[in-house]
Order: sequence, then structure tokens, then C-alpha cells
Amino acid sequence: MSKPAANKVETGKEQALTPEEKQKLEVDSGTLYHNYRTVLPTKKFKKREEDMWPMVDLTTPNQKLKAMAQLKPHDEELGLFPTPDDLILWQQKITEQVMAMSDLTADVLDAISSMWLKKAKHPSDMVQVRVQDFLHLRGLLPKLSGTGRRGGYEEEQYKEIARHIAILNHTWITVFEMDITELADGRKKNYRKRRKWEGQSVAIVVSSRFGPKDDKDIFDPYVWRVRPGDVFAPFLFGPGRQTALLSQKALEYDPYREKWEKRLTRYLSYQWRVCQKSGNYSHPYSVETILKAVGEEVNKHDPIRTKQRLEEALNKLLRDGIIVVWQYVSINEEIIGKPGWVEHWLKWQLVMEPPQDIIVQYAKIKNPEKKPKTLPAHTEADLDLAKRLKQKRVERGLNQTQVADQIGINRSRISRIEKGERPCPENLAKIEKWLVDEK
Repeated sequence: MSKPAANKVETGKEQALTPEEKQKLEVDSGTLYHNYRTVLPTKKFKKREEDMWPMVDLTTPNQKLKAMAQLKPHDEELGLFPTPDDLILWQQKITEQVMAMSDLTADVLDAISSMWLKKAKHPSDMVQVRVQDFLHLRGLLPKLSGTGRRGGYEEEQYKEIARHIAILNHTWITVFEMDITELADGRKKNYRKRRKWEGQSVAIVVSSRFGPKDDKDIFDPYVWRVRPGDVFAPFLFGPGRQTALLSQKALEYDPYREKWEKRLTRYLSYQWRVCQKSGNYSHPYSVETILKAVGEEVNKHDPIRTKQRLEEALNKLLRDGIIVVWQYVSINEEIIGKPGWVEHWLKWQLVMEPPQDIIVQYAKIKNPEKKPKTLPAHTEADLDLAKRLKQKRVERGLNQTQVADQIGINRSRISRIEKGERPCPENLAKIEKWLVDEK
């Protein structure tokens, strides 16, 4: 059995972050996109008796999004009058694509989303992407040639990317109901309004492919002109723009050995974007929720191994700068190993906070749902206090709730002070005392 993870939170100071580790990719943050990306590695596409092609439900529990995804060939691929043999052949191909779905499919989806957002000026714009672009974002380097010079990527790496693009291009997403934001004409000026939207498109539109043919005259593409489908692209421009910052490490993590880290990074990226409206990045999540996000269940034969693997993943995210602190909230470590401890552990609350650059970037996004409040301008002293408070909290491995308890101020007040709000004289004295106290 591996050595249990330490209860003490790591600070991540033992190694400096490289520019690649600090890089953030801008990707789609819509609920539809997140739900679709989440099911890709799970192989949950199933064929019902009444359907010819496998599908999966993307509807949210609150029913605000009602949608489904189905994997099937394009009409032009089937032809107007497909023969029974043609249908059997395509059903076999689609089944193979379902079995080939993995975290790499989600990586390719994120990579296309990021590259398109960087280059496109309009929802209908197509952008050119190469195999090398995907492999570079995944942190994979081309192999050296026999002379020691830079050689190239392996043929199988090219085919793997092409395989996942084909899966995305064969996924038809149908939205039955979804809330979107758009500009409406007003008497004096335009205003934002929410309305219902429905539609259907492939996940990724591919207009052309380029590449060589092998000795069997089989075409292997390695360059594509692509864009997100119409269920995604129109909502990444204008007033309803929904994008999130995703650490490039999500693509670099090994899809097999670092699956937990990869999926947690994606999940937190989506959750932090959702938290942007409230500004509450110390929102706790139950262990059960986190395991569900990773797609894992407790090992019934050795449950302590599951706990260790989760904490190992969180410490890895901490070292890589994806989070700045993680902490269990109000727990009793003494129950671990005792009868029934797993049920208690699953209900434990976890707080995972994003790095400051994400908070700063999201603070620039205006919330159209709320009227702006008139606040006094932050002085240098206010901003200095906010910086010192946040820095000391992170150094001590604490979340805002724990700091609030120690100081004697409610958590929401601590959150606002860390954003630059000026505390009253009484609270200022409490904070200054806490900052100099040795804990």
C-alpha cells in the first residue's frame, strides 16, 4: 500500500512554475459545452432499441438545459438510399468511435475551442489547425532524428488526432431548450435580455482536410479547417460570450496516469467561471461531488487508496499552480479507518481556490444581471491590506471561512476585503492583529 498523503496542505513553493505551466487557454465555458466535454471520456453513448445510432443525455438536473448528443454519420456519407450493408458498416464504424472516446477527445475539443477563439473574428469563421498544434498544446515534443536534429512526430500521433476530430465531427448535438443572452433594441439604447434557444449541429464543423495518401491510397489528414458547431460558436461572441480560462496543464496531463488531475482541472475551470458572478471562489464541494466530477467511485476493497489518490491529485494541482490552496473544512480525521468512515468522508467539504490571475481576469467581466453599485475608489492602503491578507492566508494554508473564524469576521466580509473593500476601524484592528500573530 502506498504511503498515506499528509494531512497538511502543501504550499507548492518547492519548485518554480515554468511559463508553460502558467499559461491559460481560453475555452468555451457554457453548460452545454461542459456537459458534452464531461461525457466524452465516459463512453456513456448508448444505442436504444428504437434508435439506429448511440446517444447520451446532456440535460441538467434543473432542466434549464435540455439537450442530447448522438454519434452518427453525415447524410452525404450515408447517401440517399443506403444499403443494409452500408448501414451495418457505418454502425460498426460508429461503435468503434464510441470505444475510442477518451480524455484525449476532450483535449482535442478544448484545443479547437482555444485556437478558434484566438483567431476567429466571427462565429462562422473557419480556422486552420494542424496535428502539430494539438501535440504542442499537449506538451509533446517531436522526436529527434538519428543525427540529433529535430525529427518529427510519429505517424500514430497524427492518426490519433485525426480519429478524435472525426468523433467530434460525427457528434450531432440537439438542444431542445437553452437560455441565451442577446442584445435587444430599447427606446434609448440596446439592452441585454435572456431568451430560450433551440437548434442542432455537429460539435465541430470540418470544411476541409489536407494530408498525404499512403501506399494503399488511404488518405490521412494532418491539417483541417474547423470551427465549433452552431450550438457553440454563436454564443462565444457578443453580450452572451461565455469563455473560461483553462490551464494548459489540463491538456498536458497524461490521460491514463494523471486522469484525476486532468478531469479535476477541467471541472474547476468550469466551476470558477460559474463563481464569477458571486465572486465566491471559496465555495466548498463535497468529496462525493468531486469524485463524481472525476468519474471515479470509492474502491470497495481498499477505500483508503481512493482518499490517498484524491489528495495526491489535489497536491499535484497545488504544485502546478492550478490551485493556490486546498483544504478540508470542519473534519474529524480520527474516524478514518473505523467502521462506516467512508460514508462520513464522502460528505466532507473541500475548498479549492484559484490563482490570483484568474480572479483578477474574471473581476473584469461585468455581470449584466445586476445593477452596478457605486463604491468608493480603493486606496493604495486598501489594496495593500487586501494583498497582505490574501498572501498570509495562502501561506498558512487556510480558506476564507477558516480565516473568518480566527479573526471574528464573517466570511463574506473577508472575501470583500480581499477584493479591496475598506474594513471598518474595528475589523481593521482585528485583521492587523491576525496578520502579525504567529499561528
